[in-house]
Amino acid sequence: MKKILSFIAMAAFVAVPMFTSCTDKEGDETVTADTTALEAEISACEELLADAEGSYPAYAISDLEEILNTVNEAMASTGLSQTVVNNLLAQLQGAKETFLAAEFEAIPEANLLLAYDFENTTADPQVSSGSLAYEAALTAGPEGVFGTDTGLPTFVDGVNGGKAISFDKGSHLEISEFDYNAVLKDEFAISVWVKPTEIVAGNYVFSINKWNTCKLNIQNEGKPFFTPNLDGNAIDSDNETAGSVTTDKWTHLVVTISLTKDQMQFFVDGRLTKTWDTEGKPALAGSAWNIPKDANNIIYIGTSGAYVPGDTPVEPATWESNESFNGAIDNLKIYDLALSAGQVAKLYSDELGE
Repeated sequence: MKKILSFIAMAAFVAVPMFTSCTDKEGDETVTADTTALEAEISACEELLADAEGSYPAYAISDLEEILNTVNEAMASTGLSQTVVNNLLAQLQGAKETFLAAEFEAIPEANLLLAYDFENTTADPQVSSGSLAYEAALTAGPEGVFGTDTGLPTFVDGVNGGKAISFDKGSHLEISEFDYNAVLKDEFAISVWVKPTEIVAGNYVFSINKWNTCKLNIQNEGKPFFTPNLDGNAIDSDNETAGSVTTDKWTHLVVTISLTKDQMQFFVDGRLTKTWDTEGKPALAGSAWNIPKDANNIIYIGTSGAYVPGDTPVEPATWESNESFNGAIDNLKIYDLALSAGQVAKLYSDELGE
């Protein structure tokens, strides 16, 4: 663990730690700034960090250490006003709250609906673990787009020494005969590792009835883009962080949605990057999944859906840019739980083999 500045150790010899600041309007009276609460908060954070390894992700430890060092450096200064001390206290309290939220938390096995680890490279279809044993058939790109210039998905090296599945020229997986109501609960999370070979406008990772029910794709700026359709409202959402996903590099993505809390969250590599609520996405309020009666009963992994004969002809390059995922996917999981920050952090750490 990084060495933390030791101002508190020195301050322990002072019965009532105070800093002074000339704040009287006449300039002739010295007013003391009470640092007692700040000293106690610093001490509490140091105690947390002393036992943090193994219980918190490395990034959370590093972030809290950085804030703590900044506060300690400020405390070593002279002439701090009470306003500055109060601001330091608020900053440190906020950092501690964020740190505590990242504590590793196991996900109950009962909340895992389906998971594909792609370790069985000879299996077609791939069969999910979890409470839903769904078959995902290896499928070539649509003939109406690619003709014979396509093929089935292939298997490549995955995360942490395992295997992953790779898509090219429209190849994908199809899950048929699934139950909408079994997959789409009031609390929902999708977790997946992605390694695109190119960043394009579409890059569909997962799709249920396209944007008419639920989809996850990567935008051309490398932002994870999730669209839940609630009561007929397609809520286009991203994490507002360009470059979250880059080419030829494994990135862990988790998107959660809670219809009970009217909230949606994005995580990248174990870290919360964006929270949406009804202030930013009003359609989240009091909504339910849009499950049309005549929906195409297929879950697509690696594409947005099938090309329908008779549709406007699509060039292969256009399909790959707007309807397909180009690259590899690993450890795709669906939960009937809006995962917490601590659960996502542990999931990321476990799958990375840390």
